[in-house]
Amino acid sequence: MDSLSNYLFDCDMGGGLIIASKQWFDNFSEELAYSLCIILDVDGRTNQIYDYSDKSWNDVWQLEANKWLSLANSGISAPIILREGKYDVTFSPNLDLSNDDLSKNDKLLHFSNLKVEESEIYIAEAEDFLVSSFSDILEYEEEDFEKINIPCGFYELYCISKEDTGSESAFSIFFRQVESSSASTDINELVCF
Repeated sequence: MDSLSNYLFDCDMGGGLIIASKQWFDNFSEELAYSLCIILDVDGRTNQIYDYSDKSWNDVWQLEANKWLSLANSGISAPIILREGKYDVTFSPNLDLSNDDLSKNDKLLHFSNLKVEESEIYIAEAEDFLVSSFSDILEYEEEDFEKINIPCGFYELYCISKEDTGSESAFSIFFRQVESSSASTDINELVCF
């Protein structure tokens, strides 16, 4: 895996990142697209309840979030919900809790598991990927993905939120390889910045 990879993301309302294999993105379904629209709108500002007209937004959001938690726990994909703003994201090959870069104010969160069956994982900005999913004209091309080389295996993904650096929020995502999916712990909430 690359030693450190840095990316800047500029998210509108309903932004986020998805980390998964290229095969998962290629097989992305319409049902998952609608579900992703809902989980990216944590505050319910777009009122996209679709099939749940008899439920509150919080109930709808939690129902859809549970689908994504299942994907995160099984190692299929790793969603990160980003509120409107600019984000400086660093991807790092391993988690070292003794790292001097970690301060007592940093918040460490195990947010997903990821099974890597290919030598590369893909990162997509969720909003842009969704727009292309619903479009007959726009396509999310190979060059639109950020890619990270990583050995095959099962990983726990951790996020460390840093204090805001002026106009950007900064966080790091660490990959920690574990022996198998049974060696990892379950995720019980989606990460949201």
